[in-house]
Amino acid sequence: MKIRAALPHRPQTLRKDEASMATLADRIKPLKGRRIYLFGAGDCGVHARHMLEKRFGVTVCGFIDSFRSGTLDGLPIVRADTFHAEHAQNSAVLITSQYWREIRDGLRARGHDRYDLLVHAPVSWRNLNHFQSKLVSVDAAAANGVPPGRLSPAASPQADGAPHVQNTDVQDTGSLTADAPEQSLLTVPFNSDCSVDLPLTERCNLRCGYCPHHDTSRKDWSETAPWLVDRVHAFLTPHPGVRIELGGGAGETTVLKDWQRQAERFMAIGSRLRMTTNLARELRWDEAETLSRFFHISVSFDSVDSRILKSVRVGANPAKIVFNIAQIRAAAMAVGREPPSFNIQAVVTDKSVALVDQVAAMAAALGIKYVRYIALNGGTYDAALSGIAGLARDQARKAVAAFERAFEIGIDADITIEVDDEVSDCLAACLSRPATLEDAAAPAVPEAIPAAIPAAIPVAEPGLVAGAPAEGCPPGKTRLCLEPWTHVIFTYDGTVFSCCYGAPTFRPDYAAIGTDMNAIFNDEPIRDLRRRLLTGDLSALCHNCLQKPMVAVSDLREKVDALIRVRRQPCNVESPNG
Repeated sequence: MKIRAALPHRPQTLRKDEASMATLADRIKPLKGRRIYLFGAGDCGVHARHMLEKRFGVTVCGFIDSFRSGTLDGLPIVRADTFHAEHAQNSAVLITSQYWREIRDGLRARGHDRYDLLVHAPVSWRNLNHFQSKLVSVDAAAANGVPPGRLSPAASPQADGAPHVQNTDVQDTGSLTADAPEQSLLTVPFNSDCSVDLPLTERCNLRCGYCPHHDTSRKDWSETAPWLVDRVHAFLTPHPGVRIELGGGAGETTVLKDWQRQAERFMAIGSRLRMTTNLARELRWDEAETLSRFFHISVSFDSVDSRILKSVRVGANPAKIVFNIAQIRAAAMAVGREPPSFNIQAVVTDKSVALVDQVAAMAAALGIKYVRYIALNGGTYDAALSGIAGLARDQARKAVAAFERAFEIGIDADITIEVDDEVSDCLAACLSRPATLEDAAAPAVPEAIPAAIPAAIPVAEPGLVAGAPAEGCPPGKTRLCLEPWTHVIFTYDGTVFSCCYGAPTFRPDYAAIGTDMNAIFNDEPIRDLRRRLLTGDLSALCHNCLQKPMVAVSDLREKVDALIRVRRQPCNVESPNG
């Protein structure tokens, strides 16, 4: 399926006469026969190499990195300065790093204009293989009458063409040994590479069926105390460049009368703002102009189908969402400024799952580069809405086909498509059922949640206290989670944690720490979480986390070590993940 994506603000590319609507296949075709280098010696670069070779028949000569050399995936890593001196003239470069803007500017400064971007398609290709590996064998076995308990393990992503990225023999990495001291990894200076979440309100202008706001009678929504906003502003003043999520939590920031004033305050100290928003009401031009100076906007957009969206997210209108996105981009373009990047978050429900590919197509048409499909956990506040646990096998197969189309759109338009493992696991369970639900008892659809349950920023579930030890954690394993080294979340009352699941939850002594952000970033609860992750001594909350994969402790240590080294580089244009 070919969807031609609008790619605004694309750099000068390998084909000067190509249209901006060119598909990835159109852009790759001229590369055959050339010496191709991938700028980004990380996981994305490896997946890009295998996608190019397996899907497009293009041979890659090696990788480029800003400050290191060595080998990766059997190919040489060439330092950027060496590449420009020895290889640039007859080579084409595909940028496969999330720091593509910095890399692009560096290439332009050196007069190298034979480059293009390949940042998102390799991730969608990897995610497609991972998605299929979890589902194909389950569906085939169910069709042949094999009980789910007797299934052999599903094919690995490697078997379907998504390679596992092995540790590289990069020179001078300073990788940790198993018995190396970890103190240098437990205390990390807070700097502009870190991010902060500061929700401002729980109030919202929608009544989504899976959200406590579905109960219109409740009025006691929290708002962040002015003293806390002022204190966070003081914390971040010495750290220009920090990424701030000005919102999040359970509310919609743009319903506040002074949200623009707060945004201007943080932008004035050099903070890079992002926001999660529903864009449900038509913005004024001045509001769009304020948002146009954010660096990233995450839009909640469950379905392109107007009828479905309005029934799931009561009060939402796809036409207003699309108009607001266009208006924000226009406000930036009107003054010659690059618009913010956007992504779409789509909650997968029984009403929307059959049309998930339309969301990916809309993202491609709008020039949006990232779409994430999120599982609907637990029950709902609307009895007419549920997750996808109750799908019959035929319905699940149609849903799988829709997700596969979404991945293909992502590859073709060079956008990232991500499906939470909870979604694919649920589909796998549905595929393992008989052909019709009449042949077996249908699983219970989650009941509606009593509307009296309050909304709040997610915290640990009962029994999953952040510090409680986990049972049955595999020895030598841990979660691949870098949040405690990069992320701080403030709640409405001043409580702090590092991840959206509430680990660790604590309240700093604000009177004692003054305006020192490092005192919070390296407070003992966060240091203890880092220690547990680095040793595999996971709490129950981390052990049961479904967002971060389980990996060897040594793998996490290397990632953390690389993260810290990269953050200390004077010219940071790479990340450990490429």
